[in-house]
Amino acid sequence: MQTAYLEVIVKVNQGDEEMAGWLMAEEGALGIEELGLEAGKLTLKVFFPEDEELCQRALRRAQAGVNMEVGERLLKPVVDWQAYWKEHFKPLEVGRRFLVRPPWEKADPKGRVEIVINPGQGFGTGYHETTRLAMLALEQIEGHLTEPFLDIGTGSGILAIAALKLGAPSGVGLEIEQEALEELPSNLALSNLDPQLLVGHLAKPNQWDQPAQTVIANITGDVLLYHHEDLRRLTGRHLILSGILEPFLEPLKDRFSDWELVYQGQEGDWFALCFRRQG
Repeated sequence: MQTAYLEVIVKVNQGDEEMAGWLMAEEGALGIEELGLEAGKLTLKVFFPEDEELCQRALRRAQAGVNMEVGERLLKPVVDWQAYWKEHFKPLEVGRRFLVRPPWEKADPKGRVEIVINPGQGFGTGYHETTRLAMLALEQIEGHLTEPFLDIGTGSGILAIAALKLGAPSGVGLEIEQEALEELPSNLALSNLDPQLLVGHLAKPNQWDQPAQTVIANITGDVLLYHHEDLRRLTGRHLILSGILEPFLEPLKDRFSDWELVYQGQEGDWFALCFRRQG
């Protein structure tokens, strides 16, 4: 049982907060709170588990991607962590088809596909722009989700759950964090899905050799570029890419210029792309 958490104050240039937050969340940050803007610098309070190694790793990764100053660090007792999540996560409508909610919130889906996710576990709650964009891309190919899919960087499994809810028969989720994989069955069960419909594997794209008709990859633009040959190799028909900032948008489109671009979405600074393989 977690009894304490680390609270770190950082400063980033205005506009870099999304990238900094993404990079730290990828390494296990629990949440971020914006404290204020002064002279073009945004002050953030970042919450981490009581794990110094994880915290240092996340801060280093963010500093490698953006100009970030690290300030005060405090160890604080958890008074009621569940209450914190309950305050910040409410039911959320995404696109035309989805309603995302935490398990303690009830909502009338009004004909929408309901996805129930426990926040603060594997990355991906529907409350980040990149997740929402990937869900919108899935809506574009709903009628084609008739075969098993591959979800790269599956995190909480939210995009895999979305694909299953739209009709995909089963899927494989690749992840580099064992803890996230261990939580996949419970998240599928929360959404009233058989946990056996999604098989999780601890692997990167270059360590996987089983293609799928649909491949979903919500990671970051630099990682997507690095693995673009693996993404081509693994995709049978449709490829959804999300987590893309503007510097990586055109380079990624160039890598798949021989495929049909069927969707490009943007929310804030983030982009998502959906390609259809020709032939």
